[in-house]
Amino acid sequence: MAPTTWRNGDVLDKVVTPGEINFDMASIWKLLLIGVCIYVVLTAFIYFRQSSLIYFPNMPGRTLEVTPGAIGLAYQDVEFSTGDNINLHGWFIPHDYAKGTLLFFLGDAGHISHRVE
Repeated sequence: MAPTTWRNGDVLDKVVTPGEINFDMASIWKLLLIGVCIYVVLTAFIYFRQSSLIYFPNMPGRTLEVTPGAIGLAYQDVEFSTGDNINLHGWFIPHDYAKGTLLFFLGDAGHISHRVE
């Protein structure tokens, strides 16, 4: 078999097959330990910062931009106080032939006036 020449001029006189590659066990354990450490640090970061990654109470743009009255709907401002003294604001939009009442929660990272359409 003819030797193989690399771009830098070095000559490889033996082709190495995957079965002949020997890994140093210390290197494998070091790589495994590094991977586990990265995983633990990322998991701990996400766990301890989860409320700030999900809930944005001080997000700009929390002022009312429009109301249902802007699109011709009659509505009432409604405020609720929770057991832990947090005030919630909403709108009650009555319907003449209502068969029930829908309570719609917007979730986070949005505002009630952003959903008026």
